[in-house]
Amino acid sequence: MRYSVCPRRQLLTETGAMVSRRPASQIYKVTCMKSVLGRRRSYSKYSLDEPFFPSIDIEKIISTYAQHHTKRLSLEDLLRFGCPPIPADQLVLNARHIKQEILSSLARRVIALRNLPYIMMLNPNISQIYHKYLNSISFVHGDESFKPENMAADEENREFTKALEKVVDEHTDAIPVLAKGVAESREYISSAMADRFLDEHLRVRVGTRLAAKHHIMLTKQSTSGLQNGRYVGIVDTRLRPDEMVQSVADLLADVSDLQYGLRPTVKIDTGSDIEIEYVSEHLEYIITELLKNCFRATIEHFTGQSSSSHYRVGEKSNSSQGIFGGPTASLPPVLVSISRAPTGIQIRLRDRGGGIKDHHLSKIWGYSESTFEEDDFDDGFKRLNTPPPSVTGTGGSSMGGLGYGLPLSRAYADYFGGNIELESIYGWGTDAYITLQCARND
Repeated sequence: MRYSVCPRRQLLTETGAMVSRRPASQIYKVTCMKSVLGRRRSYSKYSLDEPFFPSIDIEKIISTYAQHHTKRLSLEDLLRFGCPPIPADQLVLNARHIKQEILSSLARRVIALRNLPYIMMLNPNISQIYHKYLNSISFVHGDESFKPENMAADEENREFTKALEKVVDEHTDAIPVLAKGVAESREYISSAMADRFLDEHLRVRVGTRLAAKHHIMLTKQSTSGLQNGRYVGIVDTRLRPDEMVQSVADLLADVSDLQYGLRPTVKIDTGSDIEIEYVSEHLEYIITELLKNCFRATIEHFTGQSSSSHYRVGEKSNSSQGIFGGPTASLPPVLVSISRAPTGIQIRLRDRGGGIKDHHLSKIWGYSESTFEEDDFDDGFKRLNTPPPSVTGTGGSSMGGLGYGLPLSRAYADYFGGNIELESIYGWGTDAYITLQCARND
């Protein structure tokens, strides 16, 4: 989508309508009023008009729940019910609490989107995200005629769980869509403002999806016989970090083999006896993103392969020698150390992928650098913050090429009080330290 800037600092949309640079929050009420007066009832998900919800007062809901103070979930909160099955009355009490928290988070994100420059809301990707949030509020809140007091506890929880599943599905691809929209709108917003918006968005998303998916799994484990004594919702009570690292490494080695014709390896030198209680999908994502970057940096540093010389499915490697004259099979392994910490564990991933220049290291956690930009760095900065292409060529994850791998990994670690830190020696390699706060550390 192209926009032409008029001399009076107003903007010309695709339809030729004149719109100002005011925040969307100052304009949406007028748009909504025009929609109501005009009796318009059907909208594209990319429409600039406010969608109409006949069964709820969406603006009242947003105003009410945006004032509600949300509480960040802890691992202790997730584990407080113990192993399923959980009684129906406790599940419905949890559902009512989760409903308040999720509606509050969704309402705040709608307001945050409205406070962006209005020209950004004209972007089809950002407009799509905005409509996703409005639809999610409608799903979670339910019809105004919905009277839970007239329903049995198990029926109320069942209906709410269905709504949560809709929300989770609705936002599956939200981050890559939003990322593309922000990248396309960079000229209308400062890098600092964009980083603050995206950072808060990722953190809220982590909490919202955690609450929703945990309740969905608690319900399924309590009503469908899925309990196995190991999982409480989405918390793995016997998570082995070493097994997860090895499993992720095996998968990424297959991807690397198809992409580069090489299979990097990991060597877990300590920590094979450690077991923790943690959200397995969070740790899996963190390990995948960091180890993916370790593998990619090691291959490209030792073989001289660049993004333009990647191998594809069906192509054979035409190089059996690395840049140092040795066989590619002798790539140095990524060393992984897992150790106990006072309140959790620490995982270190050490590669010899050439490292990152000092002046680029400070930019690692920002969003302003991504593969949407045409300029490339000579060192590991860009590839460290960019997932490598997968077999399909669309990215090693749903955020391939968007530069969001590290920021989202840090958001996952930070949610429960952990952290991710990097130390790098340019010309040698990089150490990534993952610190996790755990519920128990036996």
